[in-house]
Amino acid sequence: MLPNFLLEMWCGECYTTGTSHLFHVASPVTHGDQKGNAKETLETKERLQGVWKGKIRDPMDFLRARDGEHLMTPFECDLCIFRKLRKIDPRPDNSQDELLLVCIRRINLDAFWARASTTVNQNRRQVNASLKFSKLLGLPGSFEHKGPYPTHDHCGYEVACNMLLHSKNKGRHDPTHTQFATIRRLRSVYSNQCRAAPQANITHLSMVDTKGKYSRLADLLRTSADLFGFKDS
Repeated sequence: MLPNFLLEMWCGECYTTGTSHLFHVASPVTHGDQKGNAKETLETKERLQGVWKGKIRDPMDFLRARDGEHLMTPFECDLCIFRKLRKIDPRPDNSQDELLLVCIRRINLDAFWARASTTVNQNRRQVNASLKFSKLLGLPGSFEHKGPYPTHDHCGYEVACNMLLHSKNKGRHDPTHTQFATIRRLRSVYSNQCRAAPQANITHLSMVDTKGKYSRLADLLRTSADLFGFKDS
């Protein structure tokens, strides 16, 4: 039987893609010419620059984690996620297992980099300050992390892996990759199927607001908004 948790931890700078740059990483540093029209190209560059416009980016941005990521994003190590998905340990020299581990690492880094470094660092400093204040009062701190996480794929890593592999296809505007606006449709496909499944129609919660907007909640959708950084409409 596989253990449910590992007695180890990661530091931010150690959690990197290493030399496995299998997937495209969009940033003002790596952004190249595209085949779209001038307006689309300008909009893409402005979107990538965003709040960092005019600042020099670190070449390692998006390729490594930062200390304090786990305080803002649900995180489990690559091995734990692998065990959830495959129910076995990774096998040496197995190409499928190696590819899955690369996908898991990229997914975690993408989730981390949904927030700027300044946001992550400031949040970490505030947590440390709060813990010091609690220590002065003889208290353990107000932050709880009662684990372990569920043993099933509760964040939707398999769907995210499919999206990553889809991004390797030739895109409309760039021959090296397919853009996010296209690959995100796989998540919508999964959500649609879940809503049509018997499990989602047995037990659910429906709510209607004063404007007549209808919302239906079910526990079948295993795609974490915190992990993906967005919600389907």
